[in-house]
Amino acid sequence: MSICLLIAPIVLWLKQSYTPPNYSPGQLSKSKYPAPRQSMQGFHFTSAKDGVNILSVAADSFRIEKKKIGVFRLGLLEEARLHNAHFKIYGYSPAESLSRNTQATKSPSLSSENNAVKTLSRQTTSKKAHPGKTDFTLRDVFSRQAMPAVFTSKKLAFIVAEPVSLEVYDENAVITRFIADRGSFNLRQREIRLSGNVRVTSGDKTLETAELAIHPKYAMLKAMGDFVFRSPDGQYTGKRLITDIQLKPKNMMN
Repeated sequence: MSICLLIAPIVLWLKQSYTPPNYSPGQLSKSKYPAPRQSMQGFHFTSAKDGVNILSVAADSFRIEKKKIGVFRLGLLEEARLHNAHFKIYGYSPAESLSRNTQATKSPSLSSENNAVKTLSRQTTSKKAHPGKTDFTLRDVFSRQAMPAVFTSKKLAFIVAEPVSLEVYDENAVITRFIADRGSFNLRQREIRLSGNVRVTSGDKTLETAELAIHPKYAMLKAMGDFVFRSPDGQYTGKRLITDIQLKPKNMMN
């Protein structure tokens, strides 16, 4: 009994004198818990030039962090990560734009020049297309002018969106829609990669594949694996497919 009476004050003293450690965010390991350089909820951006839309981006949220390769993050490269992102990319037909711009500035003294433009337009339309080109082109969505200011850092190499949807517009309406589990915009190689349940729809044609590359400069698509292509003419399957942005196949490679 006397021993208990002796121990009790010691226990009370130890309990009162103990102070739990006070950890601050700066004491936590930044390598284990890296903080994003920038983050935002409800992100939305639209870029235009001379009153013409180039690119529109909307996402539930975004953050910019160091590029991760395997388990490591590289300080020299950054990537922007968007959640539930929707992109709109605007394109045009060069011959139509040239004809319309000329008509907007025409005068009686320019009738001969208007005739020359019409002739050029007919020649452009009837001329056999280059294998890597199309009569429809996308604007430079990778230019600094088109990108949001937060995406123009020299360190920023990729924009990653999960999931992602993308719409391609001509000057009037949507011509092609894309959906995928993941989209990666390579800002240096100027290429877009879609992966995971990729589905492309243009008019009455659809393309389904696991991985797809989009080359905005040439408005071309490349399915890099098994694909299913459906059109009014029937259904086609294969291993690789090259097509333009409106799903007009250029080459099917089984």
